[in-house]
Amino acid sequence: MTMIEHSSKISPQQVGDVLAAIINGEIDGMLPALASAINDRSQIVRNNTSRQVAISLKAGDQVQIIKCSPKYLIGATATVSKIEGTKIHIFLYHSNRKFSRNHAITCDASMLRATGRAGEEIPTYDQSTGLRVS
Repeated sequence: MTMIEHSSKISPQQVGDVLAAIINGEIDGMLPALASAINDRSQIVRNNTSRQVAISLKAGDQVQIIKCSPKYLIGATATVSKIEGTKIHIFLYHSNRKFSRNHAITCDASMLRATGRAGEEIPTYDQSTGLRVS
């Protein structure tokens, strides 16, 4: 089981008890309501993350793709060209399969991690680990 972040109002034991009840089928009748609540909350968290990332970026900033489909773009580095709300337009630094260096990609801000400000030296990241190598 993975580590779960929790509020001070709910103990790890209580979270564990709920998870055990789900796994053991003790609350099967409540699964649709639980799934809906989890999906709704996940969407709120994604939206908040997108807004926070979008607010922190400006055109010319350097970013790394941290989640997307197709998966082979994860780890790719790019430059922000335009920001429209939480939609970020980027240009890849390097060609990546069907995406050429000059190919514009539009993605949600939550899919990106800022790696540098406009005018800074472009860092290099290992495509498989996402770690900075220069």
